[in-house]
Amino acid sequence: MTSTMRAVQVSEINAPLRVVDLPQPSPGPGQVRIAVEACGVCRTDADMVQGLFGDEPFPLTPGHEIAGRIDMVGEDVEGWEIGERVAVGWFGGNDGRCEACREGDAINCEHLQVPGLAYPGGYAESVVVPTSALARIPGELSFVEAAPMGCAGVTVFNGLRRTSAQPGDLVAVLGVGGLGHLAVQFADKMGFDTAAIARGSDKEESARQLGARHYIDNAGQDVAQALQALGGAKVVMATVGAPAAMSAAIDGLRARGELVAIGVSPKKIEVSPMQLISGEKTLRGHASGTSQEVEETLRFAAQSGVRCISEVAPLQDAPQAFDNMVTGTVRFRGVLTPTGATALLRARRFGWAVRQRGHVQPVLVLVRGRADPGRPHRSGPVRLRKDAHPRQPRGPVRRGDRPGRRCAGQLPAGIRPPRPDQRRRQPRPGAVARVAATMSETGHAAVSRAIVI
Repeated sequence: MTSTMRAVQVSEINAPLRVVDLPQPSPGPGQVRIAVEACGVCRTDADMVQGLFGDEPFPLTPGHEIAGRIDMVGEDVEGWEIGERVAVGWFGGNDGRCEACREGDAINCEHLQVPGLAYPGGYAESVVVPTSALARIPGELSFVEAAPMGCAGVTVFNGLRRTSAQPGDLVAVLGVGGLGHLAVQFADKMGFDTAAIARGSDKEESARQLGARHYIDNAGQDVAQALQALGGAKVVMATVGAPAAMSAAIDGLRARGELVAIGVSPKKIEVSPMQLISGEKTLRGHASGTSQEVEETLRFAAQSGVRCISEVAPLQDAPQAFDNMVTGTVRFRGVLTPTGATALLRARRFGWAVRQRGHVQPVLVLVRGRADPGRPHRSGPVRLRKDAHPRQPRGPVRRGDRPGRRCAGQLPAGIRPPRPDQRRRQPRPGAVARVAATMSETGHAAVSRAIVI
């Protein structure tokens, strides 16, 4: 394991993001270190960089939608082991002593630890977190799919299940972006009659594909009238930080309806007491969720098929991915894939089959970025070698089989095992630092060969 890691650092408020070498952190008592496999790029990261939470966290490493594997545990850690797949979200730990924690409301802890604010976040190859922040990732979800569930996913999932809406009720989602596209999916899977509200008719097709039965274009339609024409919304979940759009939806609520605001904005929502008193409507905000609730969100997503749609970028492209999020040009959610220690571990196994639970699986490896600042690089789609190898028998791996030989019989049809010269070859050290092991993104832990492109 190297003594340094690559990470994003912001030196001061509104300073540009830079990818730098930082010392590799070590966990203290009650903490674990995570080899980061994926980290979502959230709008709140921009709020941190812009100083909305003050200047105390600077120099700042953002990132609070983290997914990876535990690669080191500190003292007094029980119940967590090296190699476990875990996620960490906005809830990055709590003190367990304040009044909110004692009442079981840990998300409103007086000393809530948020990755990026309380300690360096997930725009890095490694991150150290308290064990209270950890949520286990189901095997059905990849790291890229799991990471955004730590903030965006749990926020909308909790926000929906804590409303008074029942299956069959009309639930409207205001905004179909990073939060909204997940809210539409969760609302549909929970059995609600789901309506999506967004600007422009060009978003209607994707909203309906996500599960919306109704679509309202708030650029050309009166939102309140459109909702009332559908019988009135039991819930309007506002996923965008647009107070004017929230205000326009209030009169679309039915009696005892709720407007739940989760899109962050310092601007004010305009509403009169008469609007709320008539029909006894409710206007409230909703925060994120604890690590236990993140785990519940991940399980529901795995069971129901809810998936985050992401644009994936390597860590060295973090400044561009961040800018795409700020300008709104990213499609739904940006996710960074730091490569760090786990990529180096896989590189050491380059060309060799690795057995796990009696099976061998292939690995697809994508290399993006420069081997060094002065060397040109290649990038392109992930490639999987498909040279036929019909003579290899298929069957279980037997104890004592050498990786890459008889155990290659368990490789999927059409995948050729590595030749001896390939098993000896190692990828360039500079390229190793840019490896993205995409098999991890599909949720697989074992590898059988690495292919550098």
